[in-house]
Amino acid sequence: MTRPESRSSASGPYAEWRDKLAAVASYGTRGGNRAVAQLRGVLQGLHMRIIDQNLELVVTDADVDEDEQLTDVAATLQPFTGQVRPVDAQLTELLTDDQQ
Repeated sequence: MTRPESRSSASGPYAEWRDKLAAVASYGTRGGNRAVAQLRGVLQGLHMRIIDQNLELVVTDADVDEDEQLTDVAATLQPFTGQVRPVDAQLTELLTDDQQ
């Protein structure tokens, strides 16, 4: 038999994330789309509200130094600024709807 406090703590993380908005950002040599698919499954399991738009950034070996740090953040991320706008718009719309 499970004690009530055990049940409550086990469902805590689930209840905390349920119905929260989620946007997914990934990076990789091809944008990290496989990671996005896996993460979306986890977020769906938590019953989060995942927006349709993703940020999929391509970062290659040429973009990083020997410590795997971006050598020029602005230049690396600049091609993806157009992806940010639809994500921002969708999040803003859904958050605004939640407040009404």
